[in-house]
Amino acid sequence: MAYPIDDLTNTNLDEALDDPSQARTELNAVILKTKAMLQQTGVGASQVLKLDSNGKIPNSVQSTVTSYLPVISTGTGNAFSVNLGITAYEVGRVYEFLADKTTAGIGSTTLDIDGVGVRSIVDLGGSSMQANQIIKNQLVKVVWTGSVFEMQNAFPASNSYFI
Repeated sequence: MAYPIDDLTNTNLDEALDDPSQARTELNAVILKTKAMLQQTGVGASQVLKLDSNGKIPNSVQSTVTSYLPVISTGTGNAFSVNLGITAYEVGRVYEFLADKTTAGIGSTTLDIDGVGVRSIVDLGGSSMQANQIIKNQLVKVVWTGSVFEMQNAFPASNSYFI
């Protein structure tokens, strides 16, 4: 009897109904599927966090884990500023921060990372940001294009999309 695996939530191993002798084959298939998913996302085995015997994050890696928490922006008006520890913008790199405010008006929305330089944030279409496209406490994701920051997750410019 074959045990198809469509995703990791469906292993078809039911202890009351299935043959336990098939468990090893089924679990190996789940492991292979997991490895394939990790490869697709670019996560290597060295990047997977290992917990200690108490199921907690070891002290030796807690500072590393903490560094992945989003940085909260500062600034006034539609200007955002963050400290990420960079010395230059890299084309194609994604930068993330937690917005300290909601954008208020139409016009120039800017970002300065580590004093490298104030640059405009535009939406995916390259247009100027509109009011409320960045919401307070939103995790903002931008990509540096070489001339502007292109926001990857802007809210729609109007609420006409919502019921």
